[in-house]
Amino acid sequence: MADWKKQIVSVTVMLMTCIIVSFGCRSNQREVIDVPPPAPLGHQVDQFNRIQQNNADAAKFIIPVHEFELNDPSVRDGRSGWRLNGFGEDHVKQIAASLKRGNHFPVVVERSQTSVKPGTKYEYPVHFNSKLDESRRQLVVTALNALGVVEADRLVIVSPSFAEGYSAQEAAAAYTGGVGSSNSGQGQGNSR
Repeated sequence: MADWKKQIVSVTVMLMTCIIVSFGCRSNQREVIDVPPPAPLGHQVDQFNRIQQNNADAAKFIIPVHEFELNDPSVRDGRSGWRLNGFGEDHVKQIAASLKRGNHFPVVVERSQTSVKPGTKYEYPVHFNSKLDESRRQLVVTALNALGVVEADRLVIVSPSFAEGYSAQEAAAAYTGGVGSSNSGQGQGNSR
């Protein structure tokens, strides 16, 4: 008889547990979590591509150091390195045309790092020169004003270039992979 009572008690406990669990599960089913629909394929890639395109468009408004005449360290009177060379003049004309079409990115004159600092031990031309940078900035402002760009003074700034150049190792690898490769640039891709 004792076994029979134990079986009834255990069946009753199991039934009560099932009833309690089933009511608990039903109460959780009433709360529906709204899951947003998945984004279409390529959505995040499209956003990334738009950001990259915007950055590339802004980089077209950077006037690098090599678009100015060479800053000759032997000329000490400050008359060297502030004029645009032929490539720089063409680039400023392209920037002016783009600004007049409605693109309003800042025009960045890349900060120079080719001046001699008097009093240094070897007088290497590797120093910043804020006077030269300001002369270059004023030249670009004057050129843009002459080309019909309004508020050029507000748009032109001096800053380090946003686009980083190659390191020596990267440049050597790019040269070796492009110019020094066995396919001689005949459009064969990287087929080694």
